[in-house]
Amino acid sequence: MNDSTYTAVLGEAPALPAMAQLLFHGPKLLVVSCGARGALAASAGEALAQAALAALRFACGAGSIAIGATGARSALPDRPTLDRLLAQAPAAELQISRDSTC
Repeated sequence: MNDSTYTAVLGEAPALPAMAQLLFHGPKLLVVSCGARGALAASAGEALAQAALAALRFACGAGSIAIGATGARSALPDRPTLDRLLAQAPAAELQISRDSTC
């Protein structure tokens, strides 16, 4: 969900400590997008966290291409275009933010 929805539903701004507490109520993964500031992710395990980061990297790449074009569907990149973009920024350069809030 995005940070506005999180705040509207839970009555507070997204923060990792509170997100981690929500994991005790059933979800295995919670991701909150923070707009241009990135995203916060809390997960029940390291393997799930790594998979979530890979999915976020893919989604952010697709979004960064889509915002440069007109139209909702026509702006979505094809897989080769997205692969070229992601190849320019290897996953090893992806860093987890030390910030715990949006």
